[in-house]
Amino acid sequence: MIVVRGGPGEGDRRTPFSSPDAAGNWVGWEIEIIEAVCAAAELECELAPTAWDGIIPALVSGRIDAIMGSMSITEDRLQTIDFSASRDTLYVLGDLVNRGPDSLAVLRRLSALGNAAQCLLGNHDLHLLGVWQGVRTVSKGDTLAQLLAAHLRERPTHDWLVALDAAGIRNRVLVVSACYSGGWIEPMATDSTLVMTAVS
Repeated sequence: MIVVRGGPGEGDRRTPFSSPDAAGNWVGWEIEIIEAVCAAAELECELAPTAWDGIIPALVSGRIDAIMGSMSITEDRLQTIDFSASRDTLYVLGDLVNRGPDSLAVLRRLSALGNAAQCLLGNHDLHLLGVWQGVRTVSKGDTLAQLLAAHLRERPTHDWLVALDAAGIRNRVLVVSACYSGGWIEPMATDSTLVMTAVS
């Protein structure tokens, strides 16, 4: 069973990701993605719309097997679900930086996880790389000051980020951040490749 985010009063706010239509059927691009993934994996999947505050408890209790929705990874959530780098894998699809005040700690944590963290670059990450290379300037709303000040002495973290891909194919699924346009994605996709994106 796979949870999609939605509960009383949430439907309209989740369009076009996942929301009920006039007939009560769940629609949206998150629904289309999970249906395609389940079909490709030859799994019978049942959607379980769940209010935001019930998603993690449902996963921990075993009522659901997976979460399909825009949920940020935090240390508290990793502890709650008993994440283990030796057993589990995180998939982080873009925007590793510039989404909060401590991007440096995020990069250190993800890079330290090794193969347990499968990460791709998003537009915020590409912006940072451009600033590092001197081809972009810091924007007014950026939260990159700590990263920029530390980047020369944080060479391993810098090198880890630079080595990441902007897209990847995992089990016939083309995985990218949602910051990329469809015109850029379509030439990479084939009839046998599903496209999975993450909200940036």
